[in-house]
Amino acid sequence: MTQTTMRKTSNDEQILKSFRDHRACLNLLTVPDNRLKIQHLSWFKPGTSCYGVTYMAVGRDLIVRGDLGDAIYSVSDKQDFNFWARTGVDYFHGKCRASEGGRGYDWCDWAEAKCLEEIDRFVQEYYTDDDKVVPAELLAECKENVYNKDEFARWIDTNGEELMGPDWGECEPWEWGRVIPFRCHAHHLGLKLAWAQLKEGVPA
Repeated sequence: MTQTTMRKTSNDEQILKSFRDHRACLNLLTVPDNRLKIQHLSWFKPGTSCYGVTYMAVGRDLIVRGDLGDAIYSVSDKQDFNFWARTGVDYFHGKCRASEGGRGYDWCDWAEAKCLEEIDRFVQEYYTDDDKVVPAELLAECKENVYNKDEFARWIDTNGEELMGPDWGECEPWEWGRVIPFRCHAHHLGLKLAWAQLKEGVPA
């Protein structure tokens, strides 16, 4: 399975808390004219639509709608909820074909803390020789621009070589703060939780 190099976020605890009272309801729909079969899974807390998610598996597509945003995840062959529930979040994220934030690995959130960690890691590894002196002011300016992925990309395009040397582009620093989106995590974890609940026979 293809995997992204983007690090996972630590959002699982928040998502689990949001889903703790949810109940899964599964229906199988059939369109008589073309024999199209649709798996329909509702994942809601009884009495409210807050953090509610609806999943539909049809053909090669998993369609997700609800309070956590809309998206379509696709594979090259037929799929079902059992297939998606066995995937990892990296693979799941890479199969996104449409969302409010983009598709595939272009859909991301930005984590300042992760970017800062990567900057420090690079400095520790690159400035190891005695003849290399860390440009403190430039490094500080770099860190001041991690608050936004577009601003950081603009800054690094202008100053990357001066801070990181002639081969700076090989490090792909504009990727350093990218993480799998919170909503993608929620879509994935919600489906795994709902499917596990159905398999365990928890009443809807």
